[in-house]
Amino acid sequence: MDWFDKEEAYSRVYASGRQAKDLWQYIPRKLSTAVSHCSVDSDGYWIYLNEGWGAYDKGADCGVIHDYNIPDLKASIKTIGRTDKR
Repeated sequence: MDWFDKEEAYSRVYASGRQAKDLWQYIPRKLSTAVSHCSVDSDGYWIYLNEGWGAYDKGADCGVIHDYNIPDLKASIKTIGRTDKR
């Protein structure tokens, strides 16, 4: 399934009110300090990371996770790590 298909599927889920609402339940406790806040809107699931944390390749531009479904969101959460050497 490509991004367009996932976006379309999410739009249907969102319109029916069946989207996940509490994203914190998918964030492991050990990563809770990495996350500044989470949100759900008509554009998908969003997780915003605190300074010093990143996702995916942990580059400077990887401070926000955005996905259209929970399996992809959970996979993205697994990539969260420190961008600085603390």
